[in-house]
Amino acid sequence: MGSEPKDAERGGDEAIIVRDAGARGPYVIVCEHASSVIPPEYDGLGLDPETALGHIGWDINAVDVASRVARALDAPLVTAPVSRLVIDLNRPEVCCECIPARSEDVPVPGNADLTAQAREERLARWHRPFHDGLGALLDRRAALGLATFLVGIHSFTPVYAGVARPWGAGVLYRASRAQGERVARSMAEASGEKVGCNQPYDLWKHSNHTIPFHGDGRGLPAVIVEIRNDLLATKAGIARWADMTVQALRACSSEPFNPDDRDALLHVRA
Repeated sequence: MGSEPKDAERGGDEAIIVRDAGARGPYVIVCEHASSVIPPEYDGLGLDPETALGHIGWDINAVDVASRVARALDAPLVTAPVSRLVIDLNRPEVCCECIPARSEDVPVPGNADLTAQAREERLARWHRPFHDGLGALLDRRAALGLATFLVGIHSFTPVYAGVARPWGAGVLYRASRAQGERVARSMAEASGEKVGCNQPYDLWKHSNHTIPFHGDGRGLPAVIVEIRNDLLATKAGIARWADMTVQALRACSSEPFNPDDRDALLHVRA
C-alpha cells in the first residue's frame, strides 16, 4: 500500500504522475499527498526517517483509495511523487504551509530559514509543474467537450492536537455545496459513520489550492473526500471506503451545479 499507481505516466516532468490521462469518464481524481518520498538531495529534511513516514509526510493510504476510485469511474488519476514536507501541493505558493517549517507539532529543520532562492527552487521544481500539468489536463478535457467533476482524495488522523475527531470521513467544498452535501449524506448512509461537511477542515478557513484554483476557478464542480486513516489500515478497509466513495460520487452526479451562485460562494459554515 502507498506505492506509485501502476501504469502511471510520468511524461517529461518529475513533479506529476498522471494515470489514464485519456480516460473519458466525467471525473478527474487528484491525490496531492500520495507519497512520503523525500528526494536524497534534501537530506531527509533533518527528520528521523520514521517520522517522515507518518501522517506529517503524506496522507496515509489515500493514494490506494484514489487508485480504486479512479479505475471504477474511468477517470484520470493525478498524483505527486514527493512528500508534502518537501512541498505541499495543496497550498498556495504564498502560504507558509506550502513549505512547512513545522508540521503539526514537529519541527522540520530542512525547511527552516530557507533563502528566497531555495524557496523559489522548490516552487519551480515541484509546485508549478504539478499545477501546470493538472491545468493542462483539465483544459484538454474542456476542449474535447468532456464534463469534469474534480475530486481530491485525502486522509486524516483520528486525533489532532490531543482532540479526537469523531468523523469517519469528511467532504470539503466551497462553491460545490450541493454536491458536497450529497456526497457526505451518501457516505454516511453507506458507512454508518459520522461524515462531516467541511470537516475536519473547513475550506473557507484553511488554506487550500486545488479545489479553489482548478475547480471553482474553472467553474467545475469540485470536492475533497477526506477519510480517517485508521479506517484505511487494511486492504479491506481501503476497498470498502473506495467503493463507498465511488457510490457517493455517482449519487451526486444529478445535482445541479451553478458556479455563479453567490450564496454558495459566500457560504461559510460556523
